[in-house]
Amino acid sequence: MGGTGHHLVGTSAPAFEATDLRTGAVVSSDRFLGSPTVLLFLSPTCPTCQRLMRGLADAWETGMFGVERMLAYRNGPARPCAAYVENLDDMDAVTFLGEHDAPVPAAFRLPALPALVQVDDQWRISACGYPGTWDEIAGALAANEPVELT
Repeated sequence: MGGTGHHLVGTSAPAFEATDLRTGAVVSSDRFLGSPTVLLFLSPTCPTCQRLMRGLADAWETGMFGVERMLAYRNGPARPCAAYVENLDDMDAVTFLGEHDAPVPAAFRLPALPALVQVDDQWRISACGYPGTWDEIAGALAANEPVELT
């Protein structure tokens, strides 16, 4: 996985609020406490992010994430973000969040997108990195430990 995020592993993940792209409701991170969660941070203007988003449904169906809940966070204007979730309505275990101007990635101290953060049931970061492919995401999640990323 490109970049490094291992300095965040073991730290508390920040609390946040973002907009659910399906319902328009404001969602708080408190809603996800108590269960391991994967957060995938993407941007509609990033070609790598676009490629990852196109493969999200297939990746989820394979069970690669190994968690019951995933947050797919789209940083950018609402219209292009919402366009990515229109055909993914059957992915009930994935909450699609969106905001503009990157307040949530900034709260996580993520310098680049795409970024992957896995949190445990106590909302502590257990893995973090900057994937370029689904294979890199699968490897980071399979390790389930501080990931030294190159």
